[in-house]
Amino acid sequence: MTCLSLPALAVAARPRPRLQAPTRSFFNFPAPLTSLAKEHRERRLMNFSQRQLYDIVSDVDQYSKFLPYCVESIVLSSAEIPTDARFKPPSGSPASAAGSTSTVISPRKKIMKADLVIGFSAMKERYTSTVTCCEYDMVQAVASNSHLFRKLINTWRFTPNVPAEARGDVLPCDYPSCHVDFFIDFEFRSPLYAQAASSFFTETSRLMVTAFEKRAQEVYGRR
Repeated sequence: MTCLSLPALAVAARPRPRLQAPTRSFFNFPAPLTSLAKEHRERRLMNFSQRQLYDIVSDVDQYSKFLPYCVESIVLSSAEIPTDARFKPPSGSPASAAGSTSTVISPRKKIMKADLVIGFSAMKERYTSTVTCCEYDMVQAVASNSHLFRKLINTWRFTPNVPAEARGDVLPCDYPSCHVDFFIDFEFRSPLYAQAASSFFTETSRLMVTAFEKRAQEVYGRR
């Protein structure tokens, strides 16, 4: 019979730690949590006129035909608001040579309400956008009634790229070269939504300008 020393008895009597089965949460998201607010800016020079690009971006009814993950786009209402502005003919133009000083024009401003549905994976998000269109210059869409976003704003600006030698020969909005500035600013309502959809919407934001450029190529032909 083997006799155990006191230290050995103490080790033998020590209770063994209980093993716990690994647990797994329902949403197994990595830490740390993604920021709720995101933005993306992009500028691109395109071989289309300011008028052509404005017409593509302001045609919200057609979005579902070419925008990534846009499965539905319906304009609910549209109203035009005339605004007065003064235009000084560029130096060297026929109007300037004739002695004309300034002409009163009324660029159109249009405000639309539109329903958009974005679908990805098993999720669909429907929201209403107020779309403000300042003819040829700017299109801005501000989302509301969104469960996913606390804020979602898309802004497009169009600047004619007219060389000095061509000024006066053609209207700036019709010259076939234009700078496009795109800015999207969005904020998710909760960290859960941010984790689930952040990478998707970040990637989609980067595809937006390319999608509209491809649409312009389909409508007006490659340049």
